[in-house]
Amino acid sequence: MEGEARPPFSRQGGKYRIYKTVIANFPKDYQERTYVEPFVGGGSVFFNTEPLKKSVINDFDEVVVETYKALKNNPKELENRINGTYNEKDFYEIKAMKPTSAMGRVVQSLLLQKLSYMSSGSVFSSPTSRAKVIDKDFQFYSDKLKNTTILNEDYKKVIQKYDSPTTLFYCDPPYEESNRTVRVYKDINMDYKDINMDDFADLLSKIKGKFLVSINNSPRIRKLFSRYNIKKVKTYYSISDTYVTELLISNY
Repeated sequence: MEGEARPPFSRQGGKYRIYKTVIANFPKDYQERTYVEPFVGGGSVFFNTEPLKKSVINDFDEVVVETYKALKNNPKELENRINGTYNEKDFYEIKAMKPTSAMGRVVQSLLLQKLSYMSSGSVFSSPTSRAKVIDKDFQFYSDKLKNTTILNEDYKKVIQKYDSPTTLFYCDPPYEESNRTVRVYKDINMDYKDINMDDFADLLSKIKGKFLVSINNSPRIRKLFSRYNIKKVKTYYSISDTYVTELLISNY
């Protein structure tokens, strides 16, 4: 893939619009460090990093993790099962499926997002119109993930396991008050769960490595992380059609 790497799927709060700013605020030697994302989500930052010496990505959402494992290990199979032409009837049949295999869940999740996104949120302009899915980027994701450890664990366990003086943690946790279901596209909902911000801040205060956190801008967050370097960055939320200010917080 040439140029910017788009995430393989969408997640609320994705960092595609500001990934360049995030990476520009990494330590200069980040490629030589053990690079860990405890909340990888759609991976906008991860997929745009320079080649990494050692990388670990984690997410508590099982389907997200299954998707990364499928992209890593079976990119051609995934491509063959997703590429095709679909109509409105296909969309709702896919939505009603209850797959029992990891690959089936990944295919369903990716197709629902791609079909909904391609039709600008209205799915299809008419029952007879068709949308074509052609995704040629799977090998890029597979190559990027080749030497990456993919985990489905609690973020605390991941941070504690991989902490060292030569680790960089990039943390993009669920933002405050995100414990709700969000409609991402028409007929597609995603659940987002809060974490305890006090516990999160306390854990980061004890690590040996370096961290960069992207988080919402609020008085509580600024107070919790007041001992660290805090930068403001503006971004755009397409779901709510608003421009907002977020924070980048680092211990270096």
